[in-house]
Amino acid sequence: MKTPERRRMRLGPTNSRILNGTEDFSQWDEEELYRGQRRDKNGRFQGHAPKVVPLAVHREITRRQMQKVQEHLRDNILKAAEVLTEMIHNPNVDDSTKVKAITMVFDRVLGKAPEKVEVALAPTQLEEDVELCVVYDDDDLVPEAEVLGRLGRGATG
Repeated sequence: MKTPERRRMRLGPTNSRILNGTEDFSQWDEEELYRGQRRDKNGRFQGHAPKVVPLAVHREITRRQMQKVQEHLRDNILKAAEVLTEMIHNPNVDDSTKVKAITMVFDRVLGKAPEKVEVALAPTQLEEDVELCVVYDDDDLVPEAEVLGRLGRGATG
């Protein structure tokens, strides 16, 4: 894969402040954020649109959008609960949908039940080799040649 060509570019004072972490986004409106460009003192956008928009601008847009979504959900949570409750009591709603609605209510009110996850790892070759060499009592005693054979080393002479 060919490496993309790198070019130098001039940064204006606003992008420099953004990249230095000193720009205050609280004064930016949404359109300024979407354009990645501040308005002039007359409220207009002057000059060319920026060729690149710093990641910090994108993060601020995303933060504000998520904040609006959270507020909207918070404002409508009671209505959502009422709709779920109506579904549960509605005889025209099939049972599988009711079960899903009930589960959703329980998960939100009581908390979702933790899922049990078991992980079983196969023993490593080293663990198998050590286990083969450990003697717990006389019944576990294996002749040295057999141990070396199982280990793939053969008998030493």
